[in-house]
Amino acid sequence: MLTKPKFWQDLAERSISTFAETLGAVLAAAGIGIMSGGFAGALATAGFATFIAALKAFVKPAVVDDTEA
Repeated sequence: MLTKPKFWQDLAERSISTFAETLGAVLAAAGIGIMSGGFAGALATAGFATFIAALKAFVKPAVVDDTEA
């Protein structure tokens, strides 16, 4: 499964999505005063969330249809 291009495409899509969603959420929360911290903290939080999402893909990968590319 780790040799299938579909796995890596899905992992990249999931990682980009997680990073963008987390960064947006942290920046929005900081913008309205819920959280304190700068842009570097928001990037670090988004990066860590992305790392955890990628690890999850290896621990419990989704079932990939072998007929797909």
